[in-house]
Amino acid sequence: MKLPSKYPSEESFVLFKKKQDAASFQRIYQEWSHLVYGVSLKYLQNIEDAKDAVTDIFEKLWHEIPQQNVHFWKSWLYTVTKFHCLMQIRARKAKYQNLSQDPWEDLESSLEREPWWNAIEQAAEELKPEQKHCIQLFYWKGLSYEEIADQQGINMTTVKSHLQNGKRNMRIWIEQHHGKP
Repeated sequence: MKLPSKYPSEESFVLFKKKQDAASFQRIYQEWSHLVYGVSLKYLQNIEDAKDAVTDIFEKLWHEIPQQNVHFWKSWLYTVTKFHCLMQIRARKAKYQNLSQDPWEDLESSLEREPWWNAIEQAAEELKPEQKHCIQLFYWKGLSYEEIADQQGINMTTVKSHLQNGKRNMRIWIEQHHGKP
C-alpha cells in the first residue's frame, strides 16, 4: 500500500459523490486507505484481517458515499471503519465461543432454554411493529444502531428508544404470561 505524499483531502469524497466514477473513487482509496488500514489494524490486531477490512470497507463505501449527507468525511470514515471492525470482533468472538463449548452441554442447555426462546418469540410478536423490527435487526441479525437507523430511515436515538421500549415490553409480557425467568 503506497502512502500519499500529502495529507488526504475531504474533497475526494465530494468529487466522488458528484461523479460516482472509478477514477474519483480511486482517489479516495489512494488518499484514505492507509488511515482505514491503521484503524482496522488497531482494532483487529491482525495484518491480514486489517487488509480484508480495508477491502470490505471500500467495497461498502462505493455504494454508501453517494447516499450520505456528511459534513466531516474523515470522522464519518473513522466511524464506519470502527463499526466494521467491532462487528468483525463480535463475529469472531461468537465463532470461537461456539467452538469452545462442549457440544453436549450446549444441547442440554439449549433444550432447557427452549421454552424461554418460544416465550421471547411470542413476546416479540406482541410489540409495536417498529419496536419488533428494531429488536429483530439488532438482536437476531446483529446490525448496529447506525445500520438500523440507515436501513429504517430513522435517527439512532429513535432506534435506541425502540430497542429499550421493546425489551421492556417483552419482559413485561413474558412475566405476565410465563412468570419470571
